[in-house]
Amino acid sequence: MKDRSKKKNASDILSILFQLYYNRGEVLDKTIGFQQSLDNYRTMKRLAKALGDRNQLLRAWVEVGYRLTMLGKLMEALAEHSAVSQDLSEDDPFEVSCRNDHCQAIVLRQLGRYEEALAVQERLSKIPDISEESRFNWLNSLGHTFWRMGRYQDAVGCFQQVLEWTSNGSNPVLQATAHNNLGLVYSDMERLDEARDHHQRSLHLRRELHDPGAICTSYLNLGNVMVQSDDIDSGLGLWEKALGISKRLGDKATEAMIENNMGEVSYKTGDYPKAADHFHKSLLMKQSLNLRSYLDTSLEGLAKTYYEMRNQPGYAEQCRHFGQLLLALDTARPQKRENVTSILAALDAAGDNSRGGSNGAAGN
Repeated sequence: MKDRSKKKNASDILSILFQLYYNRGEVLDKTIGFQQSLDNYRTMKRLAKALGDRNQLLRAWVEVGYRLTMLGKLMEALAEHSAVSQDLSEDDPFEVSCRNDHCQAIVLRQLGRYEEALAVQERLSKIPDISEESRFNWLNSLGHTFWRMGRYQDAVGCFQQVLEWTSNGSNPVLQATAHNNLGLVYSDMERLDEARDHHQRSLHLRRELHDPGAICTSYLNLGNVMVQSDDIDSGLGLWEKALGISKRLGDKATEAMIENNMGEVSYKTGDYPKAADHFHKSLLMKQSLNLRSYLDTSLEGLAKTYYEMRNQPGYAEQCRHFGQLLLALDTARPQKRENVTSILAALDAAGDNSRGGSNGAAGN
């Protein structure tokens, strides 16, 4: 009887220990950064393996993959989630399998593998007997994938369903995410007043939640809308705040986005050499992180910037080069394809560098 009691006490202590590790990772996300959180979950995984606790090992393993995603190490993240999928059996906890699929879909989307991400997310959204919170979380993610694919109305439909469900304030995290995502869609649709409103709502909620990673995203996206609306000073101020947080958290992807955005500012102010430098840097950063779903903005930036400098030797060819790279990119959004197609058509109409040509504005 005493032996049984001792074993139960030991089991209870280990359960508490693993939960502390799990919670500690979430705290580290919001304080020190994603690398420290990754180290925490790797330690949890090693400990669970040494003690033969399969359930805790799987929980930690999934979180290792997710933190690699947050650090921009997408191929490593995909390898971890794929390994978890292969290792899972029918006897393992259902919620672990769902969490792994959800995280894997995020990686696939960021890699630009939209159809694969979509297949995972649509499967998750149809699972019966799952909590409403999980279902709407997946619906939010599904909408994000629709947005990246240029399926704006489908995306809006997903996010509006989430907002309707969270309208009573029951889940401010999901509510803030849905507002953020609607802002992204409306920004692409050039409905800037609506985009700004949703990003401001998202930022307000995220400040109350004290989640620096999410706040960083809202600063970045709201800054984008302000610059689109020609309020450049406000946009720069918001990006500066986002950059400070991203450097502290080790969020390289956001740094790449801000570099691209600085190119947009230089382009708007007519400093084309500086714009080209920013767009080049952002392209290299995104390529190093394998952020294939975000390459189109840098390529479009380079194409339109070199178009403006097309009368200088070699720049018409550079415009055509980067424009054709975007058109060949399978992850490029329809709007970006249309913009670059217009730029290349204008380039053809103006003639190549040897014939000169009049200056003109590139399509936006």
